[in-house]
Amino acid sequence: MYNKYMKVLILILLTITSCTKWHDVKEGNGILYIEKAVSEVHSLKDVEWKVGQSRDKTISKGFVFKFDIPKVDSDGAQKLFNKYGITSWIFRIKKITRGNSQILGHVTYDLSNITRVSSDITIHIFYHAAAVSQTFRKFHCPAFNHRYQLNNFSIKNTNPKEYDIFSLRGQAVHGRIEKPSFAPVIFSGDTSLFGQYIVEYALFNKKEKKIFSKWYRANNIVEVQTEDRVILPSCSGIKEENDIENLRPPKPSEFRIN
Repeated sequence: MYNKYMKVLILILLTITSCTKWHDVKEGNGILYIEKAVSEVHSLKDVEWKVGQSRDKTISKGFVFKFDIPKVDSDGAQKLFNKYGITSWIFRIKKITRGNSQILGHVTYDLSNITRVSSDITIHIFYHAAAVSQTFRKFHCPAFNHRYQLNNFSIKNTNPKEYDIFSLRGQAVHGRIEKPSFAPVIFSGDTSLFGQYIVEYALFNKKEKKIFSKWYRANNIVEVQTEDRVILPSCSGIKEENDIENLRPPKPSEFRIN
């Protein structure tokens, strides 16, 4: 029976990996490019937060979603590194609210780390009250008077696109750049998450901290249309952040303000 289940599991894994698309690195007019690269936003979920003095109410920390890593094999990655010093993909997450665009943060994924089991990156977009640190996420009464629960939010399908990504020197990337690890990648979406969220990606030279292509948009967007305000009677007048000096000092690794 055990051998039977193992055979079925192996068959499933082989099916998944065989369906994974790998993108070729080609050369045209002396420029290397990745042919028909594609990334897609998917797997959107609410992140619940039990709050109140008895943890009897539910609001939202924010939401979590995933997006695909365009796959380049080791030979192609080596070509990009040898010619341009390109080491990674870099992704940036943008929030658009009433026409105003804000970059929430960046995350990289090394081309040398791409394997058959590499598939996507998980991103958390939290209300600022939850994004500040693990300490703030332990509050019974969330900081900054956060009382929202996500109501109407979804992934909006866009016209699927593939891109030939040409390796051209671009601008420098400033600010903190995250890298997937055992700790979740968390960005602050501010005190309201209303708006649209898009993912863009480019080739990246880690040593120079510069992109080496244009920015390309991943297929699909996350859209938050409405938020419900939850009444927390047991938290009336309580602001736990005012007593932060009485708590243990948070570790630097706990802070992810972007």
